[in-house]
Amino acid sequence: RAWHAGESSWRGLEDINSRSIGIEIVNSGEKKLKKYPKIQIEELIVLIKYLKKKFKIRSHNILGHSDIAPLRKIDPGKHFPWEELYKNKIGIWSEIQELGKVLEKSQLIYFLQNLEKIGYQDLKPYKVSQKNKKIIDAFHRHFAPLLVGKKPTTTSLLKSIKLLKLNKS
Repeated sequence: RAWHAGESSWRGLEDINSRSIGIEIVNSGEKKLKKYPKIQIEELIVLIKYLKKKFKIRSHNILGHSDIAPLRKIDPGKHFPWEELYKNKIGIWSEIQELGKVLEKSQLIYFLQNLEKIGYQDLKPYKVSQKNKKIIDAFHRHFAPLLVGKKPTTTSLLKSIKLLKLNKS
């Protein structure tokens, strides 16, 4: 049993510690604006590939603390190279890079519903709340780091749609 995540949930499951493998990565994180060393990421890729194969872990289940506990955790942070992992067949990613315009209300509701379908829990799809903002930031940390701390945009929505398609494959 892992103890790395604390209270957490993903895709309707709770107690993620009982059904996950935690990899501790030492880095001062996004608050100090430090990027992850290349050698650390290279070794991480080797380790994750081994674990994926051994335990038959699907790509959409490669997550960070901020994905499974977005109200409490921000790691591995916006500087974590999720896109590089994806290029090494680890995790999921959407290549959409534009920043887009801020979502209108109906688009925001659709986006929040997509986040629930992707796996994020405890959203309130029909209202603006601090919880929702933290969960949106968790999504942005993983899939659109330039948008951390900002309102979701059409880019956020398009990425969520593409990721849902990848989740089904």
